[in-house]
Amino acid sequence: MKLRTFILLLASLSFSVFSFGQRYKLSSEDEAQISRYILELNLELAADFDSSFIKINVDSLIAMGTADSLEKIAIDIAHPLSWFLGTVYYSPDTIFKVFSIVGNSGGSSKTMYYNFIHLNDSIILDMSWEYSVIDTILKISDSTYVIIDYSFPGYIMGSMTYNFRLLRFQADTLIPTPIDKNHYTFLDEDRSKYYNDYFSISSLHGLEDWTYMKYILQNNTIQFQYAIASFVVNVYDKIPESYLPLEENEALVVTGEIDLNQRHPRLQNQVLNTIKIDW
Repeated sequence: MKLRTFILLLASLSFSVFSFGQRYKLSSEDEAQISRYILELNLELAADFDSSFIKINVDSLIAMGTADSLEKIAIDIAHPLSWFLGTVYYSPDTIFKVFSIVGNSGGSSKTMYYNFIHLNDSIILDMSWEYSVIDTILKISDSTYVIIDYSFPGYIMGSMTYNFRLLRFQADTLIPTPIDKNHYTFLDEDRSKYYNDYFSISSLHGLEDWTYMKYILQNNTIQFQYAIASFVVNVYDKIPESYLPLEENEALVVTGEIDLNQRHPRLQNQVLNTIKIDW
């Protein structure tokens, strides 16, 4: 269970119908599950400092009524790290739900996220998305979903990062699915890349206003934009000469899209522009 994300928005596209996912009032069962996850995660944090916590059985703690007191000890041991809040979000088609747990990392990122995706009350996804917050989930077919997640400036090398993931239901689990990247040029491996079956863009701190990834309902595409600073010289061999040289107060803005109308969603339509930057 290494999925550290936070669901902000769930949206679904089923054939030509677009709808937003919903957050429902928590049931008593969901509240109990959230408390259990917070307890488990805090015990895991304490185990990094005290190996005796590794052997603790959570079910026994809850049954004996000693969970609260031991969790306080665990939080003291792991201070300033701790998990303290949770909620539940449902997919637009209610096929699955996400238990989202929030914690304090005590580091530069401050907030950390840990999610458990459930199908029929069983955990179905075990993935680590370090420091990422889920922004959007789209349903693009009966079994396929698009997930857009992002991280804040300062979390990863001082950059604003967006990720596009294509996931497909198979055998009661969600698995990463490749996209077509043969119609796209990767100008800078630090700012735009495709690996582990997901596409990622990022801009350095100070260029966040030129960085986004969002769904466009009118043409059923994902549009994205990121910026390359003038001092990133390692990519100049891939940038057309007509855009060079970049001045110290300039950046190269790259836009593009992912076409969801294709059988295999496709990266395409890259456009370049230069902008003036007040660093």
